[in-house]
Amino acid sequence: MTAVAAKLWRDHVCGRQHFFIMERPLQTDGSALPQHAESQFVRIDRVGDLPPLGGWLTHRRGDFERLLARGSQGYMALKDGIALGCVWYAPSDTFEESLGVEIPVRQGQAYFYGLLIDPEQRRVGLGAKLTQFVLRDMASRGFDNLFMYCEIGNLKSFRIMSWLGFRCHGTMIEATRVFGRTVGVRTVPAIMEHPKGWRAPRRILA
Repeated sequence: MTAVAAKLWRDHVCGRQHFFIMERPLQTDGSALPQHAESQFVRIDRVGDLPPLGGWLTHRRGDFERLLARGSQGYMALKDGIALGCVWYAPSDTFEESLGVEIPVRQGQAYFYGLLIDPEQRRVGLGAKLTQFVLRDMASRGFDNLFMYCEIGNLKSFRIMSWLGFRCHGTMIEATRVFGRTVGVRTVPAIMEHPKGWRAPRRILA
């Protein structure tokens, strides 16, 4: 029985996932919202708001429609009327597919899904300008905090979120999964502010 359980664990049929909780406080200084020299930033609240998608986003319309259908909202960066970058967030309780659980979101807070920028636009400052626009606009609408879950092992995502001003909350989410389904979730303390041992989650648990 022990050998069978060990094989299931190795084959990822059952196991645990660990996610850092990262937060980004919002505040507005009242200055004008920035615009990229060749782009326009728009807020997306419903399916009818979705513009034509280009580049890396072309085949993601179905994903974006599903996000909107369950109450999420977003912002898009347009160039000549074509969306080449976007940010998505949930302003209320939402279902996180990577964890398979419902995530509570308090008033004034938003659950942040992430930033998507077409690769050809990443070195011209579009992501930075879109993010600046989003943070100021959300603060002006009464949001005071963004938070997200970053899975241990996803160093690329962690670096991007850190660049956007997100910081580790000091706690982690541990999800136990069996045959692809989440059967238990708990919050545990994390003792490292900036994770280095991505491949050894046990080392960063208190």
